[in-house]
Amino acid sequence: MAPADSGSLFVEPETGLMARCVLVLGIGCSGTSATAGALHKLGCPMGRAGHLTHRPNGMGYYEDKCFYGQFTHAEDDAATRTRFRLLFKKHRTEPLWGWKNTLTYKVLPWMLGAIEEWGDEPYCVAVHRTFYASVRGRGQGKCGKYAGTFAHDIDGEFSRAASEAWAAEAMGDYWRALGGIRDRGTPLHHLSFEYLVAEPELEVERIVQFAFEGMERPDPETIRSAVEHIQIGEVHN
Repeated sequence: MAPADSGSLFVEPETGLMARCVLVLGIGCSGTSATAGALHKLGCPMGRAGHLTHRPNGMGYYEDKCFYGQFTHAEDDAATRTRFRLLFKKHRTEPLWGWKNTLTYKVLPWMLGAIEEWGDEPYCVAVHRTFYASVRGRGQGKCGKYAGTFAHDIDGEFSRAASEAWAAEAMGDYWRALGGIRDRGTPLHHLSFEYLVAEPELEVERIVQFAFEGMERPDPETIRSAVEHIQIGEVHN
């Protein structure tokens, strides 16, 4: 076991079980919450402490509540390392579990290395949405208490130009991060949010084939619940 003060995320496995961690990746307002919700319905738990909602995202974020609003993209942040270590320990009895946070792509090499160091197997679902759909989704999320909380905001007010600048920068960083996944050989599934909403049966089946590869498939009723989760498309962001 690594020394407690080394900053390592390694924790000695207690069960000897090799679990699979499915990471849902994407920039904000790209459909990551809907995708994570579908995985949760399929039997890949995305956190045990509840799924927060607010008006632009009425179906929930499907992020572990103990991390929601606390995750930082600073690789050397000791508090983030500690919280992530605790998240690992909490999920150790499950053969399949999931992680979703729209800042993950900023620390992807560190995150994947931490998962592998623990002894788990990372699988990545990369969610994509068209540029202007992401801009529009971000504009919907600018209401209420979230106004003025994003980079590129001007005097705390939403503007289309500011949102477009944010999306351009985020998408560039995101695609560079995905290139790193390809180079290291981590299993990667690309998912279009527009296709997911238009053809939920087909796209959910593709998620099942990827995330549950070599494992027992969810039963038809469980798959149907994931499809129905996506079909309530008007409340997804």
